[in-house]
Amino acid sequence: MIMEEDQKATEDPEEEARKRRRFTDIEDLGLDPKDCITVYLVSTKEEMDGGNGFQFNMLDFSGIFGDNGRIYGYQGLKISIWMNILSFQSFYEINFEKRSNFGKGITDLEPCLKILFLDNLVDNKDDFIESFSRDSHYIRDIISSGNILCQKSTEGHEIQIIRMGIEDAGYLYVRIVPLVVLLVEGFSYKLGSISIDLNDEGWDLYLLIEKPVDQTANNQDRLLGFFTVYRFYHYPDGLSRLRLNLILVLPPYQHKGYGSYVLHAINDIAIAGDAYDLTIKKPSKELQHLRTCIDVLQLLCFDPIQDAINATISLLEQGKLSNKASLPQLLPPMDVVEDARKTFRINKSQFLQCWEALVYLCLNSYAHAECVEEYFTVISNRVRAKILGTSSRSSGKKVIDIPSTVESKMSFVMFRGGGDGNEFKGVDVDQNIGEDHIKQLIDRRLEEIKLIAKKVYGT
Repeated sequence: MIMEEDQKATEDPEEEARKRRRFTDIEDLGLDPKDCITVYLVSTKEEMDGGNGFQFNMLDFSGIFGDNGRIYGYQGLKISIWMNILSFQSFYEINFEKRSNFGKGITDLEPCLKILFLDNLVDNKDDFIESFSRDSHYIRDIISSGNILCQKSTEGHEIQIIRMGIEDAGYLYVRIVPLVVLLVEGFSYKLGSISIDLNDEGWDLYLLIEKPVDQTANNQDRLLGFFTVYRFYHYPDGLSRLRLNLILVLPPYQHKGYGSYVLHAINDIAIAGDAYDLTIKKPSKELQHLRTCIDVLQLLCFDPIQDAINATISLLEQGKLSNKASLPQLLPPMDVVEDARKTFRINKSQFLQCWEALVYLCLNSYAHAECVEEYFTVISNRVRAKILGTSSRSSGKKVIDIPSTVESKMSFVMFRGGGDGNEFKGVDVDQNIGEDHIKQLIDRRLEEIKLIAKKVYGT
C-alpha cells in the first residue's frame, strides 16, 4: 500500500516553481534502504497499531533495489513491513513526502518488495489483521503430522524439536524464507544456498516449537526457530554424513539458550541416527564458538583423549620446543580422532578445533604459564603453516603486498622462491603488510581459544 502525505498548498506559485528547479538541479544520490525500511514481527492488531511488536531495522535490503541497491526519486520515505509471527504472512505500507524524478528515475518499490515476499504478501490491511485470528493455529496444524524428537518443560510451556516431512512443511518453509534472507544470508545469497528441493528425500526440516501446556483455543503454538539438515551418502559404509545447512532462532527468542538446545539436539540426532559425522555449512563466528564449547565439554569427559592430552603436556613441560629446528605440531593421534568421531560424530576438522582448546584448558588448570606460552607458539606456527601451505619455517616462500583498491592491508600474494630470496629482489612494496595479516589471524585464533576456556571453565 502506497500513501503520499498531503502537502500544504503554497501561496506563492513562483516560490514553488523555484523549489522545483532547485530540486532538479540537485543530484539524486538515492536513499539507503536500511535508513527507511523497518520490519515488525507482530501477533495481534494491538501490536501492529501500537508499534509494540518486535522491531528490527538496519537490515540489508539493497540487493532488491537495482544494481547499486539505492532508492531514487523519494523524499521522506518510510516503508513499514509487518510479518504475522503466527502464520508468517506479510503486509507493508509505503509513505513519503514527495515523489519526483530528480535525474535518476523513480524506483518502483512494490515489485522490488514482491521479489522478497513473493506470495506471502497480503494486499489488504483488513485481511492481514484478520489473519491474526483466522491463522492463529497455523503452526499447530502444520506440526500435527511431525515427529517429536525431544522436548523440555518450561513455565507453562513445552519446548519441542519436531522433524517434519518436506511434503508437509514445504509451504511453511516458503513463508519463512524472507526471514532467512533478511537475517542470515542477506541479499547477496544464491537461491540454491537456502532453498530446499521438495522432491529430494535427503532434506530434513526441524522446527523449534513452544507449545503451551494449556492447549485451549486462545493459546497458540509458536515457531521459535528452525534448522535444515541434508543427509549425504558416505562411501563405502552407506552411512549418512549430516550437514547442518541452516539454523535460525527468530529474533524475539534469541539469547535465551535455544541455540545451545538446538545444537545439543542436532548432536543427539546424529548419534541416534548412526550418522558417520556432522558438519555445519559456513557457520557464523558465534555459531562456531557455541558448537566448539559444546564439543569441548563432551570431550573433557572422554577417557580415550586423556592420555593424548597428558602426552602433549609432557612434551611441553620439557621446554624450549620453539628452539628446535622443526617445531612439533602436537596433534592428537589419529586413533583418538577416530574414536571421537564414532562416539560423538565430531568430524576431523572440528576435532582439531576442540583439541587446541582442550590442551590449553588442561595447561591452565595446572598453572603452567611457561607451557602455555610454548603451546601458543605451536598454535601460531600451525596457523601460519595453514596459510602458507606447509611448515612456516621452510625457505623459499614469501608473502608480499600487492596494490589493491579494496581493503589494501588485507591484499597480498605468496611466491615460492629458490631459497636465497633472489627472485623477490626489485619488488618495491612494504614486506610487513602480508605478515601483519597473518599475525592478525594468529591473534584471532589465540583469542578464540581463550574465550572457549572462559566459557567452559570460567578461566
